[in-house]
Amino acid sequence: MSTGALGGRPPWFLLALYAVSQANIARLLWPLGTDVIQLQTTTDAVVIRQVVSGWTPAQRQQYRRHLTPDTLHPLLYGALLVAGGRAVSTFSDPTWVRRTLVAAPVAAAVCDLVENAFHARFCARPMAITTRAATLSSIATRIKWVLALGSVSWIVFRARRQQRAGQEPTGFPPSR
Repeated sequence: MSTGALGGRPPWFLLALYAVSQANIARLLWPLGTDVIQLQTTTDAVVIRQVVSGWTPAQRQQYRRHLTPDTLHPLLYGALLVAGGRAVSTFSDPTWVRRTLVAAPVAAAVCDLVENAFHARFCARPMAITTRAATLSSIATRIKWVLALGSVSWIVFRARRQQRAGQEPTGFPPSR
């Protein structure tokens, strides 16, 4: 018998919302190209200043416009990953695994929101970008990616393993 919040089923409605959100963000960012990746990954304040200062006012506005839906986006993928982790969880999982399956997606979402706050500030005042802010922004981005992709990898690994074994996921055990 399944006791998880989703009864062991994948959270398809969250996956659909996430996909629509991701497509919308990609549509908003498309013309900015590799500048966006550079903005996310560099720790060099000079590079960020060059990227943001090189954008036209319309391009800066376009980047700022993406930040509104990108504020909801981390909440969607955080919820999706928590639900996915719960869907593949079993009673025999150690407590630290169950806690990590919740904490990692939540931390990834928080890092994404921190990154967005830095980027909003970078767009508003490119000449005030410091090396420290550039580094913190990049660290938030990288932690976000590691935690989110690590969560996805664990969920896919567990789901495939359970499928091969013919196991029914049981979800998290009831709270004690």
